Amino acid sequence: MDNPILDGSSADAQALLESTEAQQLWELLRRKGKPLSRGQLQTLSGLAAGEVQRLVDMMVALGIVRIVKADRRRKSPAFRAVGSNIVVGYRDTDMSL
Repeated sequence: MDNPILDGSSADAQALLESTEAQQLWELLRRKGKPLSRGQLQTLSGLAAGEVQRLVDMMVALGIVRIVKADRRRKSPAFRAVGSNIVVGYRDTDMSL
């Protein structure tokens, strides 16, 4: 599985990297290796539902988590980690970092 590369100069990527909670959720998804629902993430992480949704939305937008659509077995959408590592790319011109 290929690891997506985050743009290290992106404010969203920086926010993700500074968020212990976001990293915790991503690690739960990576370790489980199967899609987890928002409720499962909430239970496993101890975070409030709104915070789980906000962080998952951020990770989906950054491409490190994908949405698994609901189907006959799964009544609600779930989420899966993309890749086995979070890779951050920087350019020589990224002087603010």
